[in-house]
Amino acid sequence: MKCRQRLAVIFAGLLLGSALIVHLDSVPPLWWDEGWTLSVARNWVERGHYGRLLNGNLAPVGIAAEVTVIAPIAFSFRVLGIGIWQGRLVGIIFLLGALASTYLLAKYLFSHSVANFALAALLLMGILPEWHPVIMARQVLGETPMLFYLLTGYLLFYLSLSRCLWLFPVAIVLWGMAIITKVQVKSFWIVSLLVPVVVTLYYRRWKLTGFLMTALLSSLAMASLFLWIRDEFLLTLLPAEITGLYGVTALVTEFLSRKLAATVLLFMLPTVFGLAYEMREILTPSIWSVKENSEAIVRVMLWSLVASWLAWYLLLSNGVLRYAFPAMFVGSIFLGNLLHDLVNNRVVWNRSVSTKKGVFSQRFVGKAFIAMSSVATITMALSYYLAPPEQALEKVMLFVETRTPPNAIIETYESEIHFLTDRRYHYPPDQVHVEAIRRTLPSVDHFPIEYDPLAGDPDYLIVGPQARGWNLYGPVLQTGAFRLLHDYSRYQVYQRER
Repeated sequence: MKCRQRLAVIFAGLLLGSALIVHLDSVPPLWWDEGWTLSVARNWVERGHYGRLLNGNLAPVGIAAEVTVIAPIAFSFRVLGIGIWQGRLVGIIFLLGALASTYLLAKYLFSHSVANFALAALLLMGILPEWHPVIMARQVLGETPMLFYLLTGYLLFYLSLSRCLWLFPVAIVLWGMAIITKVQVKSFWIVSLLVPVVVTLYYRRWKLTGFLMTALLSSLAMASLFLWIRDEFLLTLLPAEITGLYGVTALVTEFLSRKLAATVLLFMLPTVFGLAYEMREILTPSIWSVKENSEAIVRVMLWSLVASWLAWYLLLSNGVLRYAFPAMFVGSIFLGNLLHDLVNNRVVWNRSVSTKKGVFSQRFVGKAFIAMSSVATITMALSYYLAPPEQALEKVMLFVETRTPPNAIIETYESEIHFLTDRRYHYPPDQVHVEAIRRTLPSVDHFPIEYDPLAGDPDYLIVGPQARGWNLYGPVLQTGAFRLLHDYSRYQVYQRER
C-alpha cells in the first residue's frame, strides 16, 4: 500500500471513529424504543430482575429487545457503569463487527476492490438517518446486533464450506441468535437457505443440499434453545399477550401503506439495481458447473435474503423507513459490485458498451452517483453532529430527581425517563402500543385510545414526543386533571390537581 493510500485509510478510520463516539449520549436524543431495552438491562444489573418496573413493582420484560441485545448491554453496565453512552457503546461494537463481516464477505465472494466499494456504499450512501449504519448503531436498537449475528453467520458458513468445517457450529449459534434478535429476519433467512436448496437439488449437488438443510434445521433448533433458556432461567414474570401487532407492522395490506412503501422504495433503487445486476450472474449456468462452488451458494443466499426482504417491504410492511435498513445493509455487497464494475467499465449491457462513448457513460454514471450520494449523506450527517446539543431530557430529569418528592408517582410513556429516573413511574399496558400504531396508518380514523392515565394515581404527568405524537394523554389533559408546570421543548411536565 502506497503512503498516500495509508494516510487516506488512517484519516478515514479517525473520521469514522469520531463519528461513532462523539456526543454518543445525546446524538441522536435518547428515545422511546431505546428506553425499554435500557430499563430492562438496568434492572437486571441492579435488581437481578430481567424485566421492567411498574409503579415500583416488578413487571414483565414487555416490548424491550431480545436477550441477545440486552445481555451485552447489561455486561457493559456492569463493567462501565449505568448510563446512556455505556448502553449505546454496545451498538458501536456490533457495527464494527458487522462492517468487518460485510467487508470479508464482499472480498471472498467478489474481490478486495469490490469490498472497498461495498463499505463506501454503506458509509457514504445512507442518505436518510434511518438508513445510515453509524446513526443506527448509535441507538439501542436490535437491527445492528442482528446484522452482526446474521452476517458473521453467513461469513462463517462460507468459510466452513470452503476452508474449515469446524466453523460450521459457530455459524449455527450466530444464526440462532440472529433469528430471535429481530422477529422479521427469520422468514427472510429461511428463504435465503431454501432457495439454494432448490438450486442444488436442480443441479444434483446432494452434499450441498444436505449441508444447507442441516444448517437450516440446526439454526432453528438453536434459536428455540436460546428462547427456552431465556424463559426458564431469566424471566421472572411472563409477559402479557399482545394481539394484533403483526397486523399493524408486518402484514399491512391497505392501499395507502402500499403507496407509501412504493414511494420509499424509489430511494432504494440503487440497491434494487445491485440485485438485478447480481441476478444476471447467479442465473448463469456456468457458475454452477463447478462441483463445490461455495461462492455461488453464499451469493445466492445473500441475494435471496435481500430480495425477499425488499419484496416484503413493498407488499406487506407499514412503510416505516427503519424496516428497510437491514436489507440495504446486506444489499450493499451487491451495490458495491455494481459500482465497482461501472467505475471500471466492466458492466456489459450490450455490445455498444465497448465503444468509447459507452466507456465514458459507465464511468461517468458510477462516479457521479457516488459523488452525489456522498454529498447528500455527508450533508445529512453534519446536520446531526453540528446541531446544538439537545438539553430537554437533561432538564426534565433534573426536575424529576431534585424537585419531586421521593415517593412521587410519575405517569409517562417516555421510556427513556423510566431508564434514567429513580422515582416510581406508571405507563400504559403494552397492548396500547398496538392501538397507537394502528392510529398512524394512513387509512385509519384517529379514534381515541382506551386508557385511563389516572389508574396509577400519578402525582405528575410527563408528555414527550411518543405520547404527544399518538395524542395518548390529550383527553385527560382536557379534563383539567393536570396543570402545566414546565415546558422543556420536547417534554412537558404536568402536576396533578387534587
